[in-house]
Amino acid sequence: MLGGASTWLIILISVTITVIVVIADHFVDQKNALSNLKIIYTSLIPGVACLLLSYLRRDTESFIILLVIGVFCILAFIGMIIIKFYKKPFTDKMLASELRELSSELGLPIQQDDNTRYDSITAYPGKKILMTYTLLNWEAGRTLDTDKISQAREELLKAITSDAGLARYRKYKVTFIYKCMDKTQQVEVCSFEFTPSDYGEEDKRKAQQRKEIELAKQKLNQSTEQFENRLQDFDKQCHELWGDRWIEKKQQLKQNQKNKEN
Repeated sequence: MLGGASTWLIILISVTITVIVVIADHFVDQKNALSNLKIIYTSLIPGVACLLLSYLRRDTESFIILLVIGVFCILAFIGMIIIKFYKKPFTDKMLASELRELSSELGLPIQQDDNTRYDSITAYPGKKILMTYTLLNWEAGRTLDTDKISQAREELLKAITSDAGLARYRKYKVTFIYKCMDKTQQVEVCSFEFTPSDYGEEDKRKAQQRKEIELAKQKLNQSTEQFENRLQDFDKQCHELWGDRWIEKKQQLKQNQKNKEN
């Protein structure tokens, strides 16, 4: 028959494993640590009772029961640790399920302020999250200034990078898409897409370069459009002042330009 030293050794092993599981659970998922702590200690009660019984009575039969329960508890603890640290692949199905729960918790659609309503959050294939907003006071056909688009993009990127609540999705390299609609919900005012290369540390420099190039293109297109509009206004004013003489003058200028090129 096993002695008292072995009995207390089993107690020590059980308590040690319990402490390890609790500490591991605290760091992996702090929200559920207290709940799992109660489960662990509840499961230890039969084993501890058998330990005390066998120790006091020196009963072989009780000690065998203790040994079986002790082995079962140890195997259960090992299983908990394996399950806790086993990382399941993050799939589109998991993402869709999480976002459905989040949408229900938030009670979407919800009005965030006098001008903005948060309509929906949806998962798309390829680990993409689409968040749709309605600008309640935005008239159809109204355009958004280039500088404001750039500013909005920078603010959203900063929020994605720093928000602790999005850390899980950053870890799994999710693409974030924001879409803003006008008050009729028929016309898209603006949209932003942030891939892992945009918010990831290693590709941040390249993403910044792409944004600067894109911004330069937008400003160039805007300047070209403004120049063409001013040129049309100038042509219209000259035609009103000089009538057909202005048309003849333009034709003469074009002919002179052709002669110079030849």
